[in-house]
Amino acid sequence: MTGAGIASKVGIAQSQSPGSAGTGGLRVQDGHVSVETAALTAVIEKGFIRSLKSKITGDEFVQTFDLNQSPALQLIYRGDEAVAVDESKFGSISCRQVSDHRAEFIFHSWDGDGVLSVGVDPASGDLLLEPSAYSSRPGVRACRWSLKGIRQDLELVAPLFQGVKLRLDDPLIRNTRRNWPVSWKAAFAVLQSQSAGFWIHTQDSAYRYKALKIGTREVARVLGFDTEAYGPIDDNLSAGGLAWRINVYQGDWKVPAATYRDWLWHAYNLNAAEARRKQWIYE
Repeated sequence: MTGAGIASKVGIAQSQSPGSAGTGGLRVQDGHVSVETAALTAVIEKGFIRSLKSKITGDEFVQTFDLNQSPALQLIYRGDEAVAVDESKFGSISCRQVSDHRAEFIFHSWDGDGVLSVGVDPASGDLLLEPSAYSSRPGVRACRWSLKGIRQDLELVAPLFQGVKLRLDDPLIRNTRRNWPVSWKAAFAVLQSQSAGFWIHTQDSAYRYKALKIGTREVARVLGFDTEAYGPIDDNLSAGGLAWRINVYQGDWKVPAATYRDWLWHAYNLNAAEARRKQWIYE
């Protein structure tokens, strides 16, 4: 990716620089996955990220929370009805190592089954999470993976309303679902402190529908990332197939936004579109 070039121009360390990416690795032990890349360390348990630490700044971005209070994986039906895919109804969650750079959480429950693939991109240093779920009940709209325990001081920077920087408990965004591309203009979300943060995005060039769920009525500091099924959904039984990329950065939100912009420009060949602009636009 070329975002590292833009970041270097503003004098900020860019964790996604290919030149700085280490070999990294992933290990399964005692039911959880430990991940290390050039930029971060993470611990994932029952499908939740319960630790996300920057190796650049030393920041821990995830606070302690109850892993059993709500599920990491859900099936979404009409009207934003969320059905848990976890161990609460005679279910089980197991974890297995697939390779040095991949592991899987396997979910079995009364209402559905699911897989959360955990991976590492050695080139970018991204942590990759790819959720999918299946049910015998038709009408599946989306598969949702949730990120909980977001540190209290982090604000959400996202392309909503042409761009916002708000606390997660702000009534303008709390307990809302923003769908791409209508109200979530680009598929990334940044969690920003004063001088560092982390971000989540997906590199989708196939126009897959997706959505961002911000908080719930009970808990504000949670984000849900929805991968929507192709319609019509009346007979649909499953959803999934998008990899959500997570990484840390130092600086402000413009650092990850530049990385996303560069990927978008290349993936959709926007140089050709830009070349058709009239010169007076730049005046």
